[in-house]
Amino acid sequence: MAEWHSFAKLRMHTMSTLNYLEALTKEFGRLMRQFRDLICSKFETVELPNEVRARAHKRQHEQSKAPLRRKKPAASSESSSQNVRKTLNLAIPKFHALGDYVRTIRMFGCTDSYSTQLVW
Repeated sequence: MAEWHSFAKLRMHTMSTLNYLEALTKEFGRLMRQFRDLICSKFETVELPNEVRARAHKRQHEQSKAPLRRKKPAASSESSSQNVRKTLNLAIPKFHALGDYVRTIRMFGCTDSYSTQLVW
């Protein structure tokens, strides 16, 4: 990841650095899937206590927000206070966007030469 990051943040690219970054991106994706399948599957990870509280708070807020709708039966306090099993999720925008770096650099230049912030 450190090597990928250093190449992605270069301030000046050549065709060879972009080609290498493209190869690194594919290798990084393969290694992350391998890590998820071989390593993460060996560990049982659960939500943090603040995630459990946030989920319970959100459920309470949603139930109190719609008084006219027929309320669903409340889940037992036991199930709402238990930690939900968590796994490494590679299907999130942050991981998915890594594959677009080389194409974006080729189109717009180095990542420090522009901003994605909206201008009003």
